[in-house]
Amino acid sequence: MTKERALAQIVGGGLAMVAAVALAFLMQLGIIPTTFLFAFVAVFLSLGGMVVGIYGVSQLVRPPRQDGD
Repeated sequence: MTKERALAQIVGGGLAMVAAVALAFLMQLGIIPTTFLFAFVAVFLSLGGMVVGIYGVSQLVRPPRQDGD
């Protein structure tokens, strides 16, 4: 995996987590209705963003494989 792809995964995961917080905040303010669907979307965006971001970090810091190993 290239460094650019790992950074894109980290950024994408961060954006998904920010979207989850924004969705929960908008529900709390009453701008959008508080429904189970929106609540589950917020939870899954947060969880998915964290998983994708951690995977991107692991690909970024892992040393590249050598052919002889």
